[in-house]
Amino acid sequence: MRSKLRIFALCSLFGLLFGCEKNGTDLDKIILSEDAHLLSFYLASDSISYLSDTKFSIDQRNGKIFNKDSLVYQTSFKDKVKIIFTKGNNSSTVTWADQDTVKIASGDTIKITDHLMGLKVLAPDGLRTKHYELRINIHQADPDSISYNRIANNVDALNADLTKTILFRNNYYLFSKKGSELSLYQSEDLVNWEAVATENLPSGLVIKQIVAGSNCVFAHTETGELYMSDDLVGWDLIESEKVVAILGLLYKSSIQTQSLSLIVEKENQSLFACFQNQSTWKYGKEVPTEFPVNNFSSVSYARMNTQRITVTGGEDINKEVLASTWSTEDGYYWARMNSKSQSLPKIKNHNVFIYNGRIFAVNGENDNGVINTAVYSSVDGGITWETMANKYLFPSEYNRRYNASVIVDEDAVFFYVIGGEGVSKCTDIWRGVRNGLMFDN
Repeated sequence: MRSKLRIFALCSLFGLLFGCEKNGTDLDKIILSEDAHLLSFYLASDSISYLSDTKFSIDQRNGKIFNKDSLVYQTSFKDKVKIIFTKGNNSSTVTWADQDTVKIASGDTIKITDHLMGLKVLAPDGLRTKHYELRINIHQADPDSISYNRIANNVDALNADLTKTILFRNNYYLFSKKGSELSLYQSEDLVNWEAVATENLPSGLVIKQIVAGSNCVFAHTETGELYMSDDLVGWDLIESEKVVAILGLLYKSSIQTQSLSLIVEKENQSLFACFQNQSTWKYGKEVPTEFPVNNFSSVSYARMNTQRITVTGGEDINKEVLASTWSTEDGYYWARMNSKSQSLPKIKNHNVFIYNGRIFAVNGENDNGVINTAVYSSVDGGITWETMANKYLFPSEYNRRYNASVIVDEDAVFFYVIGGEGVSKCTDIWRGVRNGLMFDN
């Protein structure tokens, strides 16, 4: 019995020694992590409040960290910022590399410079490394400014005595008048133009006052006849009083019908009139002598869920150049809008258009024939006007002009200045865009 116990004890002792030797070998073979990745990255600053809300993307394949949405124009890193990140393995070591290299931890502060900045992550195994280049994108242009570029030059259709371009059913149409000859061109992109048959165009069209709606175009002749077309090929004569001027078009809305606003001669008086639903006429009061009848510019738009037409500048019946602004919500009752102290200057043959929530006025000439170089805008429907800062002005290579056309595209991102007259004929087309809209898109 005692000999059996001795044998059991010896076996247990050998087993214990053997087991300890095996466990020691396993400890020597522990594998350390090779993960050298960063999983997230943020910056924060007390002096730049929006920095902590800026999302940074990590391109693991190319080793780049960057913000897709650029920081605000003229963002400046004067103070150190807090760097916050998460690692693929908590045992990884991170170093910050600018001009110097320093070991950092999440929550440390770093200095942002113009130098190439980056991070190096060393995996726990001490062998694997991952390098990340940090790129902080900042808007390089003021979002509240306009950028211009010429998209077409030497357009033959614009080499005429007078031109007018409209946007109708997703196409651009350019009316071009040389002497008594009237031509019509069509384009999808404002760069390539092709001639359109004109045998059915009414003779003597006053092309400056052609207006386009969603489903038809209105025009009148020098003899006072009113025409309508739904395809610019066939034109229908509308029974009406003698037309003096077309002032604009009120578009159809939930509370308004489409209405063409005009000045007509009726019983030896010049009256405001409105042509609704292509069949009904309504007449307003006599046109005051200080109301524009020629060389004005008008724009149709919605304000407070109500369609309006606003008319600016132009010449009255006595050929006096005006600085006034008038507006209507029904097409036959007009009210003077502008403040005398903050009105437009006397201006004619200019362009007004709605863009970025404002009414803009550009181009044109004053009562002495001096071409306007300023850009004006109004945020209250033309009651008050301000002269815009230099960042809104056309570039030096833009020929100052009058009798141009201005069209805003259907997405309200770009506006186009087409043709006109200046020191010489303007046969070019310019595109303008508010830089902030490009950032959003």
